[in-house]
Amino acid sequence: MNEDWNTMRVIGIIGDEWYHVWFPATGEYGFVRQSDLTTGNG
Repeated sequence: MNEDWNTMRVIGIIGDEWYHVWFPATGEYGFVRQSDLTTGNG
């Protein structure tokens, strides 16, 4: 896992399945399925 993934921020939820995310380190935006995420340790 790289630094960019560690700094992902959820900025919106679309339906029951998708998150709209932002990566502050790179300034990029994208979409991630809820099922592809895991609970963090903090």
